[in-house]
Amino acid sequence: MCLYSHFYPPELTVGEYLDNPAAYRGREITLAQHVKISEPGRTRFEVDYKGNRITILGDSGKLTNGELVMLYGSIRDDGSIDLIEIKSRRLRPMKIHVSTVAAIFIAIIVLRRYRIRTRPLRVEEI
Repeated sequence: MCLYSHFYPPELTVGEYLDNPAAYRGREITLAQHVKISEPGRTRFEVDYKGNRITILGDSGKLTNGELVMLYGSIRDDGSIDLIEIKSRRLRPMKIHVSTVAAIFIAIIVLRRYRIRTRPLRVEEI
């Protein structure tokens, strides 16, 4: 199922939209991951999304250059996006670091308590 949704996504992808923006005029699109504000402004701003620079029409608010965001908007004929909603993801990098530290901590606890044998495959409590 994961492979199917990867190759046949249910939502409009940025690649499809960038290839022919006029064909998707008025459709709504979500840019959720790896979106960084590159030029904040009051009426328009630009974001970098996976190496693509996209113009967004709307107020970026108090967001700063380089800040991670998630945005939702509708596509225009010229390839820009009318902003509907924008959310800051300022704490996302910290969340990833905390999750990584927690995963390492749990792995250490499990590996200290159990011994894993590969031939034959079995887990023994120490």
